[in-house]
Amino acid sequence: MADATATDLNGTTAQGLKNDIHQLTQHIGRLQADLTVLAKDVGQVAKTGVGVAKEAAKHGYDSAKETAKHTYDATKETALHAYDAAREKGQEATDGLRNQVVKNPLTSVGIGVGVGIVLGVLFARSRD
Repeated sequence: MADATATDLNGTTAQGLKNDIHQLTQHIGRLQADLTVLAKDVGQVAKTGVGVAKEAAKHGYDSAKETAKHTYDATKETALHAYDAAREKGQEATDGLRNQVVKNPLTSVGIGVGVGIVLGVLFARSRD
């Protein structure tokens, strides 16, 4: 009887071992399936991250472009105002000089002759 018990015990142990191996194989199969799903999810997250990074870069580029355009426009406007102001001041000076020549023609001719003589003397000395 001791032999029958050992056989039964060994048979039960063998059957239990087969069941354990079968369950372990099923667990490994589910683990492989879970890992496959996880790999797909990680890939999707990576794609989403790349998409978010692209969108952030595009937003940064658009923002920098808009800032540069605004700065250019403001600088252009300031330069145009400065040019107009300088042109107006130059025109005022020309008009004032013209009016002085018309009012005092002899004085203007005298000043011109005097300046010519001074420049002639200076240039004559620089040659020597």
